[in-house]
Amino acid sequence: MPIAMLERRRDEYGPLETLRATMRRRMPLPTVRYVSEDDVKVALKVTYRHRSEEIAWLPDRQEYVYRTGHARGQMLGSDPDTAAETIATDLGVPISPRPPQRPAVP
Repeated sequence: MPIAMLERRRDEYGPLETLRATMRRRMPLPTVRYVSEDDVKVALKVTYRHRSEEIAWLPDRQEYVYRTGHARGQMLGSDPDTAAETIATDLGVPISPRPPQRPAVP
């Protein structure tokens, strides 16, 4: 794989990708997909049973936010685990416990 392609892939892994990975790891039941506008990922659409929400990343505030739905505009914080827990609770999705914290390396 060309180096330029590897560089582009590394740059494409941002907050939305981190939240999606966290959600797939901790709550595998809902469908989690990207919402794109003009070929740019702008949000995640999380669907469980007959409910769905879109979650976006606000770069100026460095926080996740509900983009649509009953909680539109509600901030979810910057931590992907906390955001995933809030989303799971709001959609009624079973969620696995947080992974244990690794000890700090001296």
